[in-house]
Amino acid sequence: MLLAAAVPLLALAFAPSSSAGGDPVPAKNGHYVGVGDDQFRVSFFAHQRTVEDLYRTFPFPPGAPSQCSSGGKLAGSDDVNDKGRFRIDNSAADTEDSARGRFAAPTRVTGRYLYENSAICPGAYEYPYKARKFGPQGAQTTKAPAAAKRGTGSPRNGEYAGGSGTAAVWFNVVGGEVQLGRVRGLFPTCDSSLHVFDSDEPNDKGRFAIEYTLGGDTVKIKGRFTSRARVKGKAVWDQDDACPAGIHKFDYNARRFGPVG
Repeated sequence: MLLAAAVPLLALAFAPSSSAGGDPVPAKNGHYVGVGDDQFRVSFFAHQRTVEDLYRTFPFPPGAPSQCSSGGKLAGSDDVNDKGRFRIDNSAADTEDSARGRFAAPTRVTGRYLYENSAICPGAYEYPYKARKFGPQGAQTTKAPAAAKRGTGSPRNGEYAGGSGTAAVWFNVVGGEVQLGRVRGLFPTCDSSLHVFDSDEPNDKGRFAIEYTLGGDTVKIKGRFTSRARVKGKAVWDQDDACPAGIHKFDYNARRFGPVG
């Protein structure tokens, strides 16, 4: 996993809500996937104005103690208030561990994840992020990936994120090459994620495939650039665990969020 120094911990501030007449800021149901500073990656679900099942992965700087965690699910949930804000907080006496967000639009969220653990991982870390809705909760898309448009050119460098109702997919494009992928798969009986350290350069039709094997699990991210900054594809996970065991396929849509940071 690429390691990068986190930004210093700063005071959290949100822009004022744009709702008019006291109406609650809308928050559409679905699976939200996004990225943040220093390779921070996030995925969560909104259901009837409750944000839940929030997954995050984040790097620690080189030299951090081996006990430091690099993410996972953040226990708990929170209701979205009338201003579109939520906060899932697992903080304890010596630990700050919270994800905050605001619905800037019915299908877009901006927020910050904050982490500080004075006992295990000295230092304070803050990761601003942006997320978008990529599918209804628990639904799997079945439409085949669209063909790449003619003349779209080489893919734009940057951080890409996307998903469906049952998966989240992240990867970077650097120098025209797809690399540093990750998949979160919501299997029938478990919720797992795995890095995909392989890299691949899209062919003249915009297609690529990256793959990684860890133990008995093999994950492949396949995709096709339908424009210079949008991708449709499939994540294939050969799972040997009781999730159940077998080959699981997840369709996804992804888009460029911004430059690699």
